[in-house]
Amino acid sequence: MAPILVKNDTHGKPVTVPDTLEDQEIIKCREFDCPFSYTLFYGPQENRTENGENLVATLRRLAHDQIVLDHPLHLIEVYVWDESDHSWVPKDQAKSAGIS
Repeated sequence: MAPILVKNDTHGKPVTVPDTLEDQEIIKCREFDCPFSYTLFYGPQENRTENGENLVATLRRLAHDQIVLDHPLHLIEVYVWDESDHSWVPKDQAKSAGIS
């Protein structure tokens, strides 16, 4: 399963939790006083170097960027990692593109 980024509820817990991804970390919106956060889920296979950078570091960095782009509304609930494009894609778009 591809890494996913899941919007957290008002208590800071992810709305959905995947069964197959073991590792997780909280990513908070960096905009001033924004209450929104997401949980980044990934597996041990993501702990590798790609393009000279640890893939988990890439996932984390681009998750922060994506969350800031969505500020202030944060309407997207779930993003899926598109490995071919190295970007976060909304789940509905990922599904139609065959990314899972």
